[in-house]
Amino acid sequence: MAKRFGGRRLFVATIALFRAKSVLRGAADNLPLLVLARVAQRCAGAMLLPVGRIIVLAQTSKGDMLRIMGLLMIR
Repeated sequence: MAKRFGGRRLFVATIALFRAKSVLRGAADNLPLLVLARVAQRCAGAMLLPVGRIIVLAQTSKGDMLRIMGLLMIR
């Protein structure tokens, strides 16, 4: 997806989706809606880390690739 839409655009869309789901979660007035909103928020949040890694690795030179990958995998 990052190649098709661009890494930055996908990252911004993922943050926007996460924020929208956070608002939905805050506005939930019953338990089932709260749980559904939390699951949707988690799905959006799960995309943040891989997309962020793709962006960082795309900007990394080949000589620094192993070092940067090691730093990214610590988290």
